[in-house]
Amino acid sequence: MPDATRSAESEMRYLLGDQWADAFVDYYCGPHDYRIRVRAFANLEKLTGIYFVRPRSARLLWNYLREVGFVEVWRKVVSRMQEKYRNEKFVSFGIGEVVQAPSDASFEIGQRVAFLAPGFPACIERIVLPRVFIAGLPDAISEIRGEAAIRYLASCGDPRPGVEWWPQIQAWNAYSGYEFSDSVAAAIGATVRELAAKLDWSHARELAIDPPTPIRERIARVSPSATGRVRAARKRGVLFGYGHYAKTNILPNIRRHIDVEAIHEVDPTQIPPIVRRGPAWDSAPAPRDDADYEVFLIAGYHHTHAPLAVDALERGAYAVVEKPLAVTRDQLDRLLAALDESRGGYFGCFHKRYSPLNDYAIRDLRQSVEAPIDYHCIVYEVPLPDLHWYRWPNSKSRLISNGCHWIDHFLYLNGYDEVAAMDLDQAPSGTINCSVTLRNGAYFTMALTDIGSERIGLQEYVELRARDVTVRMVNNASYRAENTARVIRRLSFNKMVTYKLMYKAIAERIARGEQGDTAQSLRVSTQLILDLEERLQRCSAAGREAPARERDRARA
Repeated sequence: MPDATRSAESEMRYLLGDQWADAFVDYYCGPHDYRIRVRAFANLEKLTGIYFVRPRSARLLWNYLREVGFVEVWRKVVSRMQEKYRNEKFVSFGIGEVVQAPSDASFEIGQRVAFLAPGFPACIERIVLPRVFIAGLPDAISEIRGEAAIRYLASCGDPRPGVEWWPQIQAWNAYSGYEFSDSVAAAIGATVRELAAKLDWSHARELAIDPPTPIRERIARVSPSATGRVRAARKRGVLFGYGHYAKTNILPNIRRHIDVEAIHEVDPTQIPPIVRRGPAWDSAPAPRDDADYEVFLIAGYHHTHAPLAVDALERGAYAVVEKPLAVTRDQLDRLLAALDESRGGYFGCFHKRYSPLNDYAIRDLRQSVEAPIDYHCIVYEVPLPDLHWYRWPNSKSRLISNGCHWIDHFLYLNGYDEVAAMDLDQAPSGTINCSVTLRNGAYFTMALTDIGSERIGLQEYVELRARDVTVRMVNNASYRAENTARVIRRLSFNKMVTYKLMYKAIAERIARGEQGDTAQSLRVSTQLILDLEERLQRCSAAGREAPARERDRARA
């Protein structure tokens, strides 16, 4: 079993650029996965379009400096620099020995196998894969059985873009929800066996693996960052998802009240190399059985949010959940049931709820939060890279991923009144247009698109209307309220301050022992988003069927 302690022993070896170093923990091995000790590794293709990778541009920095200020830009730059090794992913072929296997294994521990490895670093000492990517290795292949080194080919010139199933390999991730048909699985197995038979390793570089490093999916905490007295005054927390958002928004703003004792990150290359201080690190997607934390900070893949929140609530802990709060109806039902029975608390991290502009808007519209406020918005989202995880089946659409912010904000301003009617349509370009009417008469429209300028990233234009008053908010930073006679108020804010206010407010409420969001806010907001998502999926399906019908008519 993986060792949970940290000692003088090294972490698993990775190839970082040109350096072969012991740098990261092992990938998590699930109950249906195989862990393989690598003996030979050949890169077939370097993957691009998995992540947002910003160009090194003085103009881009200047644009963001003007928008959000020096501190926020510095945090963004440092965070992106830490992603250097994460960004280097390949589809590779390899040969190795099984060292960990599921109970119903097709391959035994110690058996030599060949494998296809999509979405991994250039070379690693051990790899974790499902059965579909693994094939038995013929006994005739013996030249790679050396114990002291991995044979490594930086490129073997054998990508297969002409194969119709190759894009499925490029897009695959263990958490993506992509599945392979029986015919594709058979083709993958045939490809693995073909590569095993034909690749020439005579010119391979040798990467030392003697002595082998211990298998360690987690590394214990060392040298706490605060004194015992300060730590005792804070809640004990765990973070799930050490991505750009967590590094720039969550961790800097909760430290006063929450001591993050452990961080779970399923991609070890996202974890800082050779960490020697700070929290425990763990590549498991969920808490271990012995986990004992008071606060779960949840900011991982979208489909993991609700199950982790349920786990936290069932343990009596606080769940602090980045959007979306759930991606299926079953997840929502389980979440509401857990919230109803838990002694813990729940906070959904929709930052617009915490905007300082809300109080001004309600005051200027001369409304209570229960009275109807119409809400109209145009939202520009930056186009996603081709292989980005927001495109995974498990992540659902960008309506759930991003549009949920404005839907929830509308409901928040209207006291989470019940929904009376809704509609949604999708343009051929992919632009989404949706509308919602609440029982109190409040009306919402949103146009969500990725067509336009990405000079400063996401951009939004929001109008709130009630009686003779209109409030305009641009990019959550510029505010203007007017009636038929005059301009009531003009304001401007740093748009990033809302994230700081949100996490500080949540941390303070947790420190005081408050319960958090109501079940009604969770139910009404998430249910509406899921209802609109269903309509979007029907629109998308109809859009896919229309060209097919046109092709059929053309053939006839």
